[in-house]
Amino acid sequence: MGPGLSVINVGRSAGVNIFDTLLRCPLIDPSSNKGRKLDIVKGKIEFRNIFFTYVNNPKKPIFYNFNLTIEPGQSVAL
Repeated sequence: MGPGLSVINVGRSAGVNIFDTLLRCPLIDPSSNKGRKLDIVKGKIEFRNIFFTYVNNPKKPIFYNFNLTIEPGQSVAL
């Protein structure tokens, strides 16, 4: 068979992972109207000294001593 076949199998495997991700059902439905919705939200959100790693790679922190302040009316994406 040659090296070309192994490349095709790697690509096929990657495609399966992508489709598994696209087809999964999230635990939280972003289009749902259920739940309590606050009329007015006041104040700011503050994160101090956050440390975060993914379970599958605990030795590589994503956030280490992370600090963030979100002021009222501000939009933030992480």
